[in-house]
Amino acid sequence: MLSVEMWTWLCAGIVVAGLCWAGVLNLRNWAGRRGIWDIPNERSAHARPVPTAGGAVLVAVVLPAFLLLSSLTDECLPRAVVYATGAALVAAVSLLDDLRGLPVWPRLVAYTIASVAAARGVGSLDTAVSALGGAAAPQWVSLVITVFWILGMTNAFNFMDGIDGIAASQAVLAGLTWCVLGWWEGLIGVGGLGCLVASACLTFLLHNWSPARIFLGDVGSTFLGYTFGVITVMAAARNGVYALAGVMAVWPFLFDTIFTFCRRLFRGENVFRAHRSHLYQRLVLTGLSQKAVVLIYVALALLGSGLAFACVPTSRLPMLIAGVAIPMAALGLWLAVILRERRCIRSGADQRAGLE
Repeated sequence: MLSVEMWTWLCAGIVVAGLCWAGVLNLRNWAGRRGIWDIPNERSAHARPVPTAGGAVLVAVVLPAFLLLSSLTDECLPRAVVYATGAALVAAVSLLDDLRGLPVWPRLVAYTIASVAAARGVGSLDTAVSALGGAAAPQWVSLVITVFWILGMTNAFNFMDGIDGIAASQAVLAGLTWCVLGWWEGLIGVGGLGCLVASACLTFLLHNWSPARIFLGDVGSTFLGYTFGVITVMAAARNGVYALAGVMAVWPFLFDTIFTFCRRLFRGENVFRAHRSHLYQRLVLTGLSQKAVVLIYVALALLGSGLAFACVPTSRLPMLIAGVAIPMAALGLWLAVILRERRCIRSGADQRAGLE
């Protein structure tokens, strides 16, 4: 049974969903008139200019609702304020990048400041580090791991937001996962924040599904990444196993980001330069539609969410299954990319041979 507090958050989620849909609709029209477009280039997956920075609406509706409800329920308002302040900083710098363009380093500094603030004011992954390491970790180790986790999530969502609907759909699933897990375990604020994010992203997805009529922009993707990084820390402060749940809820994005970063690093490429070599981008380049690729990542995320639910009671068998299933799914994704690329190469070679 849902408590009164949960019903309050759920009703707020419905209101947030409506406000987000209407706000994005108005922003689409306003951005079009003001020329706030994402102009396609050689790295783009779209062929025509599309209004961008739609994620500003997510920030504008989710953060006030979260702060208001945190002040009305039994949740700790100071932690909510720290999260909201960091999220607002991340979103503001990213919005400036969407509108005017910023170098990498000012953005990275701002994201790091917000991550450090969250690690100091919201909590750290010390319980998770202790659970995985079998002993209490030094405070500075937990702090560094927490900062890198939040910073990594912020950038991972930004890197992965490259085709229509992929970031918003992953955010819907991750938000719903945290909503159910949080309320199941009595973490009202964690579940409430997941509910608000999932609701807002669901209606945003109506505008962002392929062919997208507006993009999240950096303001939206970094906000979502930062949020899911912090929400994991909030939950792990109660029980370290939630850190694993946080990883499993977004594992397709984490795997694609880490795999692509390491691959480019080993090949001597400039890892800070924009590219089209993420696994999801390579699938699109082989001829799969953006919708098909998004649905593949949705299916992978559903696997992670299901395993996260199973692992929360800290049962050894579900964790063992997760430890096998997710690496196997990751291997399957990589092999699918390789096979489709080889098929495209053979098809191209056959076509050239036919012309000759």
